[in-house]
Amino acid sequence: MHNYRKIIEEKRKELEEALTTQLRCTKVTCKICTKQIVAEKLVEHSTNCREKNELNNKIAGLNDKINSDRFEAYRNLRQLSNKNLLLS
Repeated sequence: MHNYRKIIEEKRKELEEALTTQLRCTKVTCKICTKQIVAEKLVEHSTNCREKNELNNKIAGLNDKINSDRFEAYRNLRQLSNKNLLLS
């Protein structure tokens, strides 16, 4: 009976090692950025990828606001220039 436990334990270790090796070799597609990522690192990558995506969205929103402010400033400058021409 002791031999069976030893054999089962050895087989379990072999299976764990095979699965670990397979996990290190298997690549999975990240659903956020569509890059091929090693399955073992997918959790960490997807967390970082999601944060990066959120930051990029915030930056895009800020860029839109900046561009809107620039356009408004240019429009106001044109209006003031036209008023100055009329007053001259």
